[in-house]
Amino acid sequence: MQEQYPLEFSLIDEPKLVCRPAGIEDFKKLEKFFLSLPEIDLKVFKDDALRDEKMEQWLIDTLKKKFVQLVVLKQNRIIGFATLEDDDHFWENTAEIKIIVAPEYRRKGIGARLFDLLLYEGLENGVQKLLIRYLKDNRGIIKLLENYGFDSEISLNYNLKDRKNNIHKDLVVSSLNIQDWRRRFEFYRPVPQK
Repeated sequence: MQEQYPLEFSLIDEPKLVCRPAGIEDFKKLEKFFLSLPEIDLKVFKDDALRDEKMEQWLIDTLKKKFVQLVVLKQNRIIGFATLEDDDHFWENTAEIKIIVAPEYRRKGIGARLFDLLLYEGLENGVQKLLIRYLKDNRGIIKLLENYGFDSEISLNYNLKDRKNNIHKDLVVSSLNIQDWRRRFEFYRPVPQK
């Protein structure tokens, strides 16, 4: 995995972005990134991402429980974060995808690019089933998951509370048997777009 990174690519209105594995040296940049996000976006993560020790633990535990943890940088600022992890699942060969992009950079293809990279990493690491959690009103991720054939496993109504706006949001968990997709990805290689 390491030999293909860093990846440089261009997307809609973003001429040069760099994607690479996160490292301990990224702690302050990640902290700034997470603190800039709307609180409700972070509720999808089961850990309290705003607590310093949790953010630091995510980075320290990379080799233990994460197949890959990526950051997307514009110049020297983190604008996207993604992990593929087997974070305490009871099922072998199951991994969870977590992707978050800064609000001002959404709908430009960054999340989809990260998603493709994580699917590829899942295949390379022998993952059989992928899970992803998202807010029920997140149209972008719903469209992406439908394109890949994810099935909704469960919808937890009124599960998350947006304290700022005092409204409750529904949380959805979807899954994909990634091995069914192996043939579709056997020629896929995440090559930088020019």
